[in-house]
Amino acid sequence: MQERVARSIGRLAALAALSMSLILATSGGSPDEALAKPALSDTPVIAGFYGSPGAKACLWHRYKLDYYVGQYYSVNGVNDDLLAPLVPQDPVAPQVDVTFTAIHGTANPTNTSVGPFSARGQMLVRTMTYTATSTGSEKLTIKGKTADGSWTNDVQFEVVKCKAKIRGTADMTPVTSIANELGGGLWTMVASLDVEGDAEVVENAVTGTGTVQFFMYEQFEGIAQNAFTCSMSPPWQGSGDLGVTGDAAVLDDGQLALTLDLAPIPLGATRIQCTGHVGAGGFDLPAGDLPAETVALAAIPMSGGTVDDELPYGQYQLPFTVSVVEREATS
Repeated sequence: MQERVARSIGRLAALAALSMSLILATSGGSPDEALAKPALSDTPVIAGFYGSPGAKACLWHRYKLDYYVGQYYSVNGVNDDLLAPLVPQDPVAPQVDVTFTAIHGTANPTNTSVGPFSARGQMLVRTMTYTATSTGSEKLTIKGKTADGSWTNDVQFEVVKCKAKIRGTADMTPVTSIANELGGGLWTMVASLDVEGDAEVVENAVTGTGTVQFFMYEQFEGIAQNAFTCSMSPPWQGSGDLGVTGDAAVLDDGQLALTLDLAPIPLGATRIQCTGHVGAGGFDLPAGDLPAETVALAAIPMSGGTVDDELPYGQYQLPFTVSVVEREATS
């Protein structure tokens, strides 16, 4: 609802700007002079953007931008009514050819046609996509053109390198469920494997680092009234390095194709200790390493998104959810 209201207000504001622009453009002087001598056919078309990506746009971010195109023309060259933009006319106005140009990015579409128009001064709203592909001072230009003339407008902003925050979590349920079943279904187990890192997106690569964390805890409470219990002490845990890489050659329309390299995770020794009416006892779990793994993820939007994949873990394929959140600019 708020977005629809904002668009409606934006369109009214653009219509007001259109009317004033046409008055000034057709007179070449002050508004009073324009009112004295209208020449509506001098400005047959107007076009512009409702907004921009802001003062800074992130490299490889894909932006959806609304733009407007308006017709302001006379019928057979005869019409001196300043309210003519609001009066329906017959025949319907022709299409307006619209083109977009950019210095440091790509526009989709590059060329299009907007119309038909059922009234002089009617404005139609459409959406285009801009993707930043190199850093620098951008000038994104729109041009509307008919056989009677053309109109250009632009927005300017900086394209900069930005960081992406990467978080991933593996669902360890397949491991804990089978381990619990092997223990007779009398164990309570929790386990987690999480990755977190930062990656910088530059013109020809995506690089970053982070950490991968593993945690596991087990507890046995299968005998009534806790007559016999077992627990893991300390929890089995460790951390390793995370590497994030990507190839700009496979970036497609604002998508990041990332590879996560999980280094081996050293795990400290722990012990399962039991107490109860049969006496104390237990067994040790020695120190060791979880093996290194590499996961090539499906494409994720640079602007943020989530992808579901699988993480190999011994004989298991763990459901692995990774999210990317665009962060502050780095340049």
